[in-house]
Amino acid sequence: MSDSWPRPGRGTAPERVVVLGGTGFLGRNLCVSLTAAGCAVTAVARRPPAVSLGCRFRPFDVVAAGAAGLARLLADERATVLVNAAGAVWRGSDSDLTKANVELVGAVLEALASCPAAPRLIQLGTVYEYGNPAGSAELRESSPAAPVNHYGRGKLLATEAVLASRARAVVLRLSTSVGPGMPPESLLGMTVRQLADGAAVIELPALRGRGDFLDVRDVGAAVLAAVRTPAASGVFNIARGELVPVADVVRQLIRLSGVPATVADRGGGQSRRAAGFEARRIVPDAAKQVLGWEPRRSLTEALRSLWQETSSERRRQA
Repeated sequence: MSDSWPRPGRGTAPERVVVLGGTGFLGRNLCVSLTAAGCAVTAVARRPPAVSLGCRFRPFDVVAAGAAGLARLLADERATVLVNAAGAVWRGSDSDLTKANVELVGAVLEALASCPAAPRLIQLGTVYEYGNPAGSAELRESSPAAPVNHYGRGKLLATEAVLASRARAVVLRLSTSVGPGMPPESLLGMTVRQLADGAAVIELPALRGRGDFLDVRDVGAAVLAAVRTPAASGVFNIARGELVPVADVVRQLIRLSGVPATVADRGGGQSRRAAGFEARRIVPDAAKQVLGWEPRRSLTEALRSLWQETSSERRRQA
C-alpha cells in the first residue's frame, strides 16, 4: 500500500532531515520512509546500521559530543529538520533511561539554541507520558499527564523541556509501534523470534490489558506530515484510536506465522514500561485536523511485515 503524501515539486529543494537514533527500531524505519518520500536523510547513531537504510549514515554520540558537537553536525549537514528518534525503552537501568530520554534532549535543545538557522525539531514522545490521569476515559493532548513509571516520567520531562524551549518543534506522542526490526526485549519481538525459531511453546510474560498498536510505516507517514506542516507546533497523538487485547495481538501473530505454537506464561509479571499503565482510548483527531495524518494500515499488515522480515532473516542465517 503506498502513501499519497505529496512529494516536493520540480525545482523544490528537498528537506534535509537528520534522524537521531537512525539505526534503532523507529529510526531505521523513519529513514526508509523519509528517503522514499524524497527527503535528503542522514541517519545518526553511535553504531552502524545492521541493515541498509537507503541514506547517508554518520556515527555520532550526542551525549558524548555535547551540544556544541551536535550543532556542528547540523551545520555540516545543512539540516532543515531534526527528528529525535533516539532514546531507551526496554534496555538499561532507570538512570540509563533518564540519560537517554532526558539528558539527550537537553543537549539537543542547547544545540538548536546555538544554531544561527536552527532546523525544526520533531520529538518522538510516547502515550506512556499520560499514565493514569484520574477521570479520563480518553487520552487527548489536553489530558493531564500522570506517568506511573520511569520511562513515562522521563519522556514527559523531555516533552516539557521541548515545549518550554524556543525551538520550532512538535512532539508526536506515539502509541505502540509494530513492524520490522522490533527489539527482542519487546513483547512482540520476543514472540516473533521464538516463532521464527520454530518453537512449539512460546514463553512470554503475562498477557494482560489492552493496547493501541500502530504500523511503524504509519509512524513514518506521521513524521513526514509533520515535516511538511512547518507551521505546526505543540503535541499530537499518533495512534490508531483503537484498543486491542494484548493476548489477541499475540494470537494473531501466531496465526499469521503458520507455526503451530502455544503460549506459556514464563512468569515475572509485566515489563517495567507497561507496569501500572491502564489503557485508555488514545484520540488522534488533532493530527488529522492539523497535520492531515491518519493511520492507513491495519494491525494485520503491521504484524505480517514483522513476521516476514524476521522469518526471512532466520532463513538467511540458516
